[in-house]
Amino acid sequence: RLSVNFRDDPLDRHDVNFDGSYGAVAFGNWMLFAGRVEQWWGPGWDSALLLSNNARPMPLIGLGRLEAKPFESRWLRWIGPWNLRMFAGRKSKNRNDFPHPFEVGYRVDFQPTRWMSWGLTYMVQFCGQGRPCSFTSIRKAVLPFPNQTNTRANKNRLQNDPGDAQAGWDVSFQGTLAGLGWTLYTEQAFEDQIEDTIALYGATLTGRTGLLGGAQWRFVGEMADTFGDRTSIVFRKSKGQPFIYQNSIFTDGPTYRGRILGASLDFNSLLVTGRLMLQFDAGPSWELMVRHADINRPEAGGSIRPHLISANRERINILETRLIWPTERFGQIRLEAGLADDAPNTPGRSPTKGRVEVGWSYGF
Repeated sequence: RLSVNFRDDPLDRHDVNFDGSYGAVAFGNWMLFAGRVEQWWGPGWDSALLLSNNARPMPLIGLGRLEAKPFESRWLRWIGPWNLRMFAGRKSKNRNDFPHPFEVGYRVDFQPTRWMSWGLTYMVQFCGQGRPCSFTSIRKAVLPFPNQTNTRANKNRLQNDPGDAQAGWDVSFQGTLAGLGWTLYTEQAFEDQIEDTIALYGATLTGRTGLLGGAQWRFVGEMADTFGDRTSIVFRKSKGQPFIYQNSIFTDGPTYRGRILGASLDFNSLLVTGRLMLQFDAGPSWELMVRHADINRPEAGGSIRPHLISANRERINILETRLIWPTERFGQIRLEAGLADDAPNTPGRSPTKGRVEVGWSYGF
């Protein structure tokens, strides 16, 4: 698949890119792929803590199962349908720490019962120009064993620490009630130590309506909190210092071209979202989103790097809508509009910001 895109992004020097392009080959129930593939790991609809589409897709190679089938062994059949995804990618040279580090990620999903699903994620960046990249350091980085990455108390940490790792888990509960489908889910992620946890919580409700020719509707309520240990399921008292998405060796953190791979608002931030989605039987889809963003709270004076979104604390309310209209002759048309009552990096004032986007794609 070849995809050519034009995007005017002030954080990126490449207005024309090939994001979404890839080649793939299937063998049995597995697929090997290479390219710039967008990935989303986690149950969230508006945020994912470790790997989302916030950053552009990096060039990578990956492997994953085509179909989540259970084990045939009676000893492992209790795990239920399971899936495994993994990738290895190379980041850009435009970094403030080490150019061209590698990023490796693993994710396992399994569903032991029809009403419960689990996911486990591990990601690590390592090597890079000027960093050790021996077989031993790679082995220690990519194998998710304790005390091999992010070791804090080490006089020779810069030389001995193999990489910057993050890990997480998530669980979803789903069912039906009064003819409506429902889901409750949470994602927990941490860096360095389990007590540096950040968290995401959400719920969905789905049903059908006969309006406008019939449509499937879904309502999503979600909260993503990246203030380390503030809302984690561990419920310990926060230390008041940012740890997530930061590392004293890879000082840029888990970023690609200036954007976090995980939650879009970076560390020490809260994003609360309400989303209504309609998928019409005739083809078009429409979304309405209301968001409250509390960015950089409190201002991260003890952080290793500057906050990527705002140097000061900002509270922003956002209203957005999106319409996607597929056509047979002219491809797919996308219209988006948004309005915000404040903006990042505007201390002492609250400018109203609006945006309108038009997109078009055509496959052949």
